[in-house]
Amino acid sequence: MINTDKKFNGMLLERKNLDWLWYLVVFFLSLNFMAKSNFLLLSLFTGGIIVAFYKKSRFRITTEFVLIWLFSIAYYLLLIQYTYGGIGALFTYLIGPVTIYFMGYTVVKGNTGFIFKTVLMIIMGNFIHGTLNMIKYFQRYGFISTVAGPRIIPDIWTGVEFTATIQGTKFTLMLGLLFYSILLITNKGNKKFGFLIILLIIFSLFVAFILGNRTAIAILLINFAANIVLYNFSCKKFDQNRFKVINFILFILLIIFVFYTSNIFNIKEFIQSSTWYLRSNSMELTDDPRIEAYKNVLVQIVRYPLGGYRMHLGNVNYVHNLWLDVIYATGLIPFIFLVLYTLQVMYSLLEVIRNNYISIDLKILLFSTYLAFILNFMVEPILEGVPFMFLSFCLINGMVKKYLEIFKKIS
Repeated sequence: MINTDKKFNGMLLERKNLDWLWYLVVFFLSLNFMAKSNFLLLSLFTGGIIVAFYKKSRFRITTEFVLIWLFSIAYYLLLIQYTYGGIGALFTYLIGPVTIYFMGYTVVKGNTGFIFKTVLMIIMGNFIHGTLNMIKYFQRYGFISTVAGPRIIPDIWTGVEFTATIQGTKFTLMLGLLFYSILLITNKGNKKFGFLIILLIIFSLFVAFILGNRTAIAILLINFAANIVLYNFSCKKFDQNRFKVINFILFILLIIFVFYTSNIFNIKEFIQSSTWYLRSNSMELTDDPRIEAYKNVLVQIVRYPLGGYRMHLGNVNYVHNLWLDVIYATGLIPFIFLVLYTLQVMYSLLEVIRNNYISIDLKILLFSTYLAFILNFMVEPILEGVPFMFLSFCLINGMVKKYLEIFKKIS
């Protein structure tokens, strides 16, 4: 899976017998198993240390590590001035991001499959959590295309009701894999796994239509279009593979067109009666209250540079943007560290894309996942609503940084 010659492959040999332990703790963390967040973080740290020692892997302080550490300290210390802290906030906001990044960096030794499987464990954990929530929803309301009552979904572990947008974040990472699944099917990859991903994406779309989650649909379309651009940019020499991909995409579009226009399996009827369709036709994107919240925060930054939840947002409780929510809660200092951290990890992603020794499969997988994360961060209250999504992002960031450092040494 790596485009390197034999001498490079020889340098990437590592001990793998305990990799299953790492995949297991990552999966349970992404699943938020039994809502035992503190225990799951401790399990990841313990399991990661065991695997890292077994692999004889090492840690080096990076700029990303320093920035996420500074952000965590600033955010937590200011946050507890305005709200009740507690052990949960300590683990989630102060210890969590730094520890997760540290473990992601430390466990990597160079094996590409290790990166693939870890990222897929994160995506599958989120998907299964979302699916379990929807099973509980279907048991209550049945399989109807329009939400019965308020757009809220009970959590399988706690019974606490999520909003439809928060529930949608569980599926957006999977939706981002559409192009990756096509790549698996057309380029002699794992075809069965590629078709499995497509089936899971279809279910994710089914949920998005029922809950009226326009963000999920937008993330799928933006991610898919961006991946087409990236693939064409990265595979100029692989005309035959590119031809297969284009043909398969056209085939899928034709199938969708025929099924929709002919109302096969009542697809057209389902979509046009769905909450998504009704919301899309009754409310313009410019009418979204989140846009007003964005403007309000930007206008009030000077007045409330240390945040404190004192800004007037309009008709929402959160800004629904990771970076602006940080300003709203704790002000400019954590915001600056978070922006710098984001720029650093985006630069690392750019280095992955530009590296000729990294396979196109891994480039597409990481690009799809990063883009899905960032698009979610732009429109949802991440730290307040789904903090484990941010922690998962930090985990992948650490792994990618270490992976890049290894390839710089051998390339």
